[in-house]
Amino acid sequence: MLKRSGTALLAAAVALAVPASAFARKSPLEGQPDVRHKYELRTLRFEVAPTFEATVQADYKHTVSGGLKLEYHISDSLSFGGLIFFGTGIDTQLTEAVTNSLGNTADMNDPTPTRDQFTQHLNTMPLHGGAGVTFTPWFGKIALFSKLYLAFDVYLSGGFGFASLKNEFGKDNCEPVQDGTRTDANGVQQPVFDDPRNDCPWNSGFQPGVQVAAGMHIFMSKWVALDLSFRDYFFKDNPSGQDFNADRQVDSSDPRFLGHLFVGVGISLFLPPKVKISP
Repeated sequence: MLKRSGTALLAAAVALAVPASAFARKSPLEGQPDVRHKYELRTLRFEVAPTFEATVQADYKHTVSGGLKLEYHISDSLSFGGLIFFGTGIDTQLTEAVTNSLGNTADMNDPTPTRDQFTQHLNTMPLHGGAGVTFTPWFGKIALFSKLYLAFDVYLSGGFGFASLKNEFGKDNCEPVQDGTRTDANGVQQPVFDDPRNDCPWNSGFQPGVQVAAGMHIFMSKWVALDLSFRDYFFKDNPSGQDFNADRQVDSSDPRFLGHLFVGVGISLFLPPKVKISP
C-alpha cells in the first residue's frame, strides 16, 4: 500500500516539474490548405458551352432551341456570363387536341374561336437568353462502377432574362377591335368590344424579365465537361393570346408574369485547356 502511494506521489511530482508545453504536440497539418495539388478546373478560365434547350410542360408550344453559353470564372466558385438561344415552336398535345376540336367558320352566337383564330393567336419563342452570375458551392468526384472517377460540380445561377415572342396573327395594331355599336339609355351610340377573337393577342415582341437556374458539370477531361441544367425564364406573356381575364376583349391586362422552364444539355469547353494545380 505504501509502495503504491509512493509511486503515485512520484508521478505527480514529475508531472508538476515538467512544463506542460513538453506534452503539447503540434499537428503537422495545422495551417495547411484543405486540399493539396488540387486541379483548379474553373479558376480564371473561360467556359464556352454549345447548348441545347427545350421547354418542360409548356402550355401550347414547346420551344426547341440551340445556342451558346459563355462564362468567365473569377474563382473556383464564382463566375459571370451570358447565354443566347434560337428556337422553333412545336405544338403540344393540348394544342393538337384543341385544334382538332375546332371548326373552320365562326358563329356570332358562340365565342369559340375557329381553328385559324386559335392557332394564329398562339405565340412562339424564336429567341431567348440572359446574363447573370453563377455560384458553384459544391464540387467533388463521382465513381462509376468503382472503375471510372469523374470530377463534378453543382452550380446555381441567376440574373437578367429576356425573350422575343412571335405570333401568326399578322397585325401590328394591338388595340381591341370594335365589333359594332350599341345605343345606351340616353340614345347615344357606344362602341362594342364583345368579340375577343378579332383582337390582337398581345403576346409578341421583346419581353425583359429574370432567369434562374440550377445545374451541374461532369468533367470528361480537365477541360471538357457535360453541362446539365434546369433554367426558368420569367417574363410577361399570354401564351394563348385569348381573353384571359374574361372581360370580352384582349388587351394589355391579359398578359401575366409567367415562368418558362427549360431543360438544357451542353458541352462545356474550359479555356485555356491546360489546368492549374494548387500548391
